[in-house]
Amino acid sequence: MPGSQQLEDIQGELYSQAIKKDLHADAVALLVRSRVKRLTCAISAWTAISSFSTAHLDSRFAAHAALDMADHIVVPFRPDFVSQFALDRVALLIERVENAEQLASIPFAERRYACLPNCLTGAGHERLLIEQIALDHPLLTTRLPVLDSIARAFDWDEGKKTMEQKYADALPSSA
Repeated sequence: MPGSQQLEDIQGELYSQAIKKDLHADAVALLVRSRVKRLTCAISAWTAISSFSTAHLDSRFAAHAALDMADHIVVPFRPDFVSQFALDRVALLIERVENAEQLASIPFAERRYACLPNCLTGAGHERLLIEQIALDHPLLTTRLPVLDSIARAFDWDEGKKTMEQKYADALPSSA
């Protein structure tokens, strides 16, 4: 597909056709998601034989379809209370359950996702939040620190800088 706009047009048309059948909104969403999932599978098959290695689809239904298709999902998060809420919500979607009790009944080893703490500054409250999240969600052992140059990449700077100067802490060391 040339872009996400065309995918959104297709989704809109599918949604319009399905809604005319007097279906409940959840049934319409499920129908559209399954159609987008088939489309995504077709695109994935096409990319496997083309020169592209991945396909990026930017839409709600495509995201749901991708979650349905994935064997395992890495969920990056910042250790804050908003992310904690978001992790709880996305875990329900990934595991296809309705509530926290149903999610808790799935052992960590059987879950299709793992969480990746990122943008870490080393503050004590981050460690506490990560430990709290680990009670409800499987965590990867990897931790990604915040890199000041990346965090401030869009800040305006009066002087010209080379890429090496601007992103020094993000570049691999030459040692």
